[in-house]
Amino acid sequence: MISQIPHPIQRTLLKTILLGTAVLSFGTIWGIVSQDKVFLILSAAVGILGGAKVISLYHTVKAGRYETLEGVVLSDRAVPLRNRHVVTLEGPDQEISKVILAGKAVFRPGTEYRLYLAGNNEQDPTTVLPEYLQPVRSLLGYEELD
Repeated sequence: MISQIPHPIQRTLLKTILLGTAVLSFGTIWGIVSQDKVFLILSAAVGILGGAKVISLYHTVKAGRYETLEGVVLSDRAVPLRNRHVVTLEGPDQEISKVILAGKAVFRPGTEYRLYLAGNNEQDPTTVLPEYLQPVRSLLGYEELD
């Protein structure tokens, strides 16, 4: 089943699992060594929430609730103080699309990418809002195309 998931999303899943495991392990070891029960409880909470995130991401991808965009990046403009950026793509059929993404991934203009975005943008009523009010899309993964 995991082999049916695109490789960039597999990498995101793996990174999330490894990060959650590392935080849980470090927190458990440090909590035991320092005999701090609060630290152990907080580490357990981080582990549980990390596991919930991994399961949620896996079910999202397995159900196909993600969108794939391909095209050449025309621009990648950061929005100051908002931890988001606006990526303008030109698709294979010369269709130009703007995507507002969360995070700090930077795309080089003139390079062709395939982006995997959480959710679906079909018939989204929020596209009529001004750019600064539109919700951001979560980037599940991306790959550079040759």
